[in-house]
Amino acid sequence: MKKTISLICICLICNDILSQSFDGGLIAGLTTSQISGDNLGGFNKLGVAIGFFTQRNISEKSKLKFELSYFQKGSKNNNLNLNLNSFKLDYIDAPFYFSYLVQQNTFIQFGFHTGFLLLQKETDNFGSNVELRDNFNAVDFSTSLGIEYYVNNQISLNTKFSNTLFFTPIRKHASSASLWYNQGQYNTVISFIINYYLINSQ
Repeated sequence: MKKTISLICICLICNDILSQSFDGGLIAGLTTSQISGDNLGGFNKLGVAIGFFTQRNISEKSKLKFELSYFQKGSKNNNLNLNLNSFKLDYIDAPFYFSYLVQQNTFIQFGFHTGFLLLQKETDNFGSNVELRDNFNAVDFSTSLGIEYYVNNQISLNTKFSNTLFFTPIRKHASSASLWYNQGQYNTVISFIINYYLINSQ
């Protein structure tokens, strides 16, 4: 009897989980970034983003989405006349998004990201590694705003702008100067992502 009751409970739990209509799939794309506060301007650092996502509808017009991806950030000095170094920062990025339908197949998206630093590298104008002045923080907290367009039931295109929260810089300024709205250096990223749905409840 106990085994029968346990089996019934497991079946009910599994049925409840499956009835939640979770979607999921893979993501891949390009990033272009800069580090605000490193005296370099422009989104010159190119990188990649690759990972997976899961998503659930919470109403006819809104969704919640979670991603886990390998995400490249940093900055690059394209002007050899400037004696400024470039930075390569690789993260495991774990964002949560809220998406809202604004017109057919098009959603606006707001996200909160937690990035875990995997690699930090500084290079000079000749591409040689140099010793970091200070290590970057192990965690990067940021927010993003984006647009997602559904091409069909399996593919969507997503463009996002993200920036480190102003009160949680990724590293202090070299001068240690700090203002309430500018407490150090920040990741600023524009990403172009393709979402491929392996599971789609629509």
